[in-house]
Amino acid sequence: MLNKIGFTNYISILLCIFLFSSSIAIADDKSWTVDDVLNLERISTFEISPDGKYVLWNKTQPCKEKDKYIRHIYRASLKDGLQIQMTRGKTDNVSPKWSPDGKYIAFISARDKKKVGQIWLMAANGGEPWQLTTLENGVQSFAWEDATRIIFSARENKTLYEKELKKNKDATIVVGDDEHYWPVRLFRLQINSKEIRRLTTNSGVITEFKISPDSKWLVSNENQSVHYAYDNKIPPRQFLLNLKTLKREEIFKDKGMKPFNYVWVMDGKGFYCSQPFSSTPQDDYVSVSTLYYFDIGGRKYKKVNLNWKWELGFFGYFPTQNGLLVSLANGTLHKWAFYQKAGKSWKKRDFNDSRAGHILINAVSKDGRSVVYTHSSASNPGTVYAADVKNRKFKNEHKIIGLNTFLEKKRIARSEVISWKGALGDKVEGVLYYPHEYEKDKKYALMVSIHGGPAGVDMDAFSDSWANYPNILAGKGAFVLRVNYHGSGNYGLKWVESIKNHYYEYEVPDILAGVDYLIGKGMVDPDRLGIMGWSNGAILATQCTIETERFKVCAAGAGDVNWTSDYGNCKFGAGFDNAYFGGPPWEKPDYYVQKSPLFKMEKVSTPTFICFGTIDTNVPTEQGWQHYRALQQIGKTPVRFLLFPGEIHVLQKLSHLKRKMEEELIWFDKYLFKTWEKSEEWYKKDSPLARMLDKAPVAAHNESYGLIYKDRLIPETVNLDSIKISRFEITRAQFAEFHPQAVYSAGMGNFPVNNVGFDDAQNYCNWLSKITGKKYRLPEEKEFRGLLKMAAKEKATENTLDYWAGYSPIPDETLKLQEKIKNYEKISLIKEVGSFKASLAKKKVYDLTGNVAEWCCTKDGKGLILGGSAIMPSDPKTEYKAPFLQYVGFRVVLEK
Repeated sequence: MLNKIGFTNYISILLCIFLFSSSIAIADDKSWTVDDVLNLERISTFEISPDGKYVLWNKTQPCKEKDKYIRHIYRASLKDGLQIQMTRGKTDNVSPKWSPDGKYIAFISARDKKKVGQIWLMAANGGEPWQLTTLENGVQSFAWEDATRIIFSARENKTLYEKELKKNKDATIVVGDDEHYWPVRLFRLQINSKEIRRLTTNSGVITEFKISPDSKWLVSNENQSVHYAYDNKIPPRQFLLNLKTLKREEIFKDKGMKPFNYVWVMDGKGFYCSQPFSSTPQDDYVSVSTLYYFDIGGRKYKKVNLNWKWELGFFGYFPTQNGLLVSLANGTLHKWAFYQKAGKSWKKRDFNDSRAGHILINAVSKDGRSVVYTHSSASNPGTVYAADVKNRKFKNEHKIIGLNTFLEKKRIARSEVISWKGALGDKVEGVLYYPHEYEKDKKYALMVSIHGGPAGVDMDAFSDSWANYPNILAGKGAFVLRVNYHGSGNYGLKWVESIKNHYYEYEVPDILAGVDYLIGKGMVDPDRLGIMGWSNGAILATQCTIETERFKVCAAGAGDVNWTSDYGNCKFGAGFDNAYFGGPPWEKPDYYVQKSPLFKMEKVSTPTFICFGTIDTNVPTEQGWQHYRALQQIGKTPVRFLLFPGEIHVLQKLSHLKRKMEEELIWFDKYLFKTWEKSEEWYKKDSPLARMLDKAPVAAHNESYGLIYKDRLIPETVNLDSIKISRFEITRAQFAEFHPQAVYSAGMGNFPVNNVGFDDAQNYCNWLSKITGKKYRLPEEKEFRGLLKMAAKEKATENTLDYWAGYSPIPDETLKLQEKIKNYEKISLIKEVGSFKASLAKKKVYDLTGNVAEWCCTKDGKGLILGGSAIMPSDPKTEYKAPFLQYVGFRVVLEK
């Protein structure tokens, strides 16, 4: 039995194979990006049609609009792999199941107004689905009874007690409220009439049920207490329901029996199930699964002797024509065997396929003759095949679904299963990924990526995800090592129980020994070591940073540091902590303190990155606060703490997954790979400024603005109420008429003259007055301020620093942007006059508050620079400070 987040490690292998999606941008080159990982789609819940011609499955794909993954139903032909997408939209459509006659497909979706899961139906060939149920609390699970009826589990409608609470707007949560442990019951749905009849009036919560192939019987599990999830004390009960008489009888009454995962044999005379087994029957929280068979006729059950050292694996069992095809625990590789019932015993026969270690069974047909399976490895994204099952072999195999086709353009890390001597002198296994550009006899950085659980397992199967992304790290030139430490699942009872009352004592030495093994082989640079993990992976990563200073970086996501508070705050803290620490903290206070990393944080010198969801109850968010607060207060090493609002233990939102990965990778670049450059958060890389700094300006016009007076180019003026002022800032072409040495590049004549001093501006006015016989001058300070007020009212967007930066910078950001621009001496932000909408729209006067600032005259005849420029923000709250002369020009006034 798994615990903490280890479940998601192996279930992702069991249910989730990855495909390509185009909803997030994908890089064109061979290197992996964060978006590449987020684009990997999962496929799950396969079911073969009654006639054996098709298979249904769920595909999970990212939806940026909803900021989450969405599941849709697909159908493929087992003959040629032709695929059809059966559902669409932005709502989950899950648990697709064929009707027994193959005419319909039923599924659960929350696409109606209630936004709770209801049963929907569609034709087997596709088309618009129609709704079958409209229950207040929705449907939890369902199964076809026959071609006309469906049995489903659901909560009753809200009780009067609940309605009164809602009426009074009382949202109080009563923790562990057994008094109001609302039952989940079984109901029968008539397809044609949509009539619903209640089948059971049980007081507990039905969590699992399976109907026999002949539709005579239904076996179910029923939880009896809300506290079971907390303390593992009051076990579920199991019932057998006669679907004809509706008589319900309890089975598996013996103490310690907690069967689950029911699978009926094809003739309906019995079923198989899993049963937890541990060395301490009174507490099987840490256990392995064994296989049992229940005989319907005799109402007797018996343990199946698997004749295998480690009992059941994590990947199910399936009735076939050759017997029950069973997953056996086998460490990093799959192992399958057939078991044929012979009287009161079973005969084991091996599955004869050289690829068996990398085969995952997805579904077997109702008649046991056809199979759909996936073949993959840690360095092979995999392919889904269909085949016939004959003589304990797969025959007539053919590909029906190609996985991760976009990865054909990506580098995929070479991988291998390695082993070394662990904490107790026994063999520890791990999966090792090589750097993408690996060269023999060269030493590389190493990232140790630790799975959760503790009873999770790292298989030799493709598994890049937001929590573990070996190919991104391999692309950065690192080995990645995933360790199946003591306490991991899929290695038998002795291994999984070994850390009870020895938490940290074997796992950490196992991890460090794996690191030393690679260093000893000359593959890894001992000065470039990192460690990361989620949940129990974070727990162990944190402890490693306490026991050694060797790691240069640590990323600990949703991991405990204080076991005393975990006991009360974690939703299953009592069950977990009693099992691994041998009792509650009030009985063993010193032991709990000894085991809690919180009380040893002064030893940590590794820069630590922490992530948590704000509503995580598996590893409560308070654990992250304690971890962060200790490191922050001690001040011995950098620490960064990210909280994701509204997230549970496994992050759901795409935006949060992306932020987690991107920030984590920055942390690794900074402290492990030493490639980090300080982030310019004030610098938008898609802004006009960024584009400008990437390339030199290009001229837009060849003709010059202005009027021709006696073969001379002079400025055009606009008649305002009190003055006539030049429409544009004086251009370079106009200024060159006065100052022949003022040379400008081709195509730049209509750009404002800049880098002009006050004397030059006045001399230009004098020259212009002389050749025209009219009086030209610079604007007076009062005049110019009046123009600026008029322009401010129109709120025109002009050529300012806001435009180039792509946002409105605050003063701190302005200084950084201006300093950056100064470093590009040959780049100018000045644009051709009139490139933006007029400052004064009616009169078509341009660039008063942007492009270049301008000279005017004070009362005492001195020069004063006013107006906006391309190097200055448009923030009216900022005290005006004239730009450097490169961004100063002028315009003229023609006296009436």
